[in-house]
Amino acid sequence: MMRHTQSGSFTGTLRAVDLDTGRITLRHVAEGIPVLRGIVDAVEPSRLKNMLNTHVRIIGDYESAGDGVPRLIRVEDLQIVQSPLLEQE
Repeated sequence: MMRHTQSGSFTGTLRAVDLDTGRITLRHVAEGIPVLRGIVDAVEPSRLKNMLNTHVRIIGDYESAGDGVPRLIRVEDLQIVQSPLLEQE
């Protein structure tokens, strides 16, 4: 399976954080991207822990398989964003 790398940003819910390995899992990303795994080197573990279960935007270089669906992103920046559901209220 050939992988392609490109830069991008994604928003979703930060549902899992492995503080030992610096891995994260983003869910509810977009149509066709139910889950996106990430590698985070530049964010402090305590900040990651506090972001768990929040709506976030991640920016970085990501790999996608031949089908074009992003699979893994090396996170350069991570920010809490307001959930689209909250904006409608």
